[in-house]
Amino acid sequence: MILEKSKEECKETFLLDNTVKICFVGKLIESKGVLLLQKAHEKLIKENIAHRFILVGTGQLQIKIEENLRSKGLEKDFVFAGYQTNPYRFVSHCDIFALPSKFEGFSTAVTEALVLGKPCVVTECSGMTELLGKSSEYGIVAKDEEEFYRSLKKLITDENFRKKYAAAAAERGKAFGMEKTLEAHEKLFESFTEENQ
Repeated sequence: MILEKSKEECKETFLLDNTVKICFVGKLIESKGVLLLQKAHEKLIKENIAHRFILVGTGQLQIKIEENLRSKGLEKDFVFAGYQTNPYRFVSHCDIFALPSKFEGFSTAVTEALVLGKPCVVTECSGMTELLGKSSEYGIVAKDEEEFYRSLKKLITDENFRKKYAAAAAERGKAFGMEKTLEAHEKLFESFTEENQ
């Protein structure tokens, strides 16, 4: 179903050019770490690194971020796509999936990005090493804000590094793509958690 829905046609022009695109899917709230995406965007611009953030979701921080970026003249290439009934087509048209959450249980968004073969960079919080590997084998689990930024920057600027993690994500995604329901995914997650205790 995820792969099928990811193939739906995209008409949004911000998805259709060759700019390296970073996708976030979730609520635009403090606990999801979206302010870290704004900081990363500002740093990347200072370093003249072409990129585009696409945030799929809604939440209380959207207005704050929009105002902050607009006041600095940095709103270009930081796109709020709003709530989408089919977020998969957005993820599939992006190059990188980023989730800087402060708290997370079983992350459906990360598993879906893996199924779509997208390189993932996340912050270290519960459940991420179980999904992406203790040594970031299937995606990058950043220990802090600086590592998150460095990893994101490397994924944007180093195409071979990005391809390596895309292949690893696709491999890991097979474990989730074969499962039929979220309940099955959660059972798989629980088994990983038990193994690592």
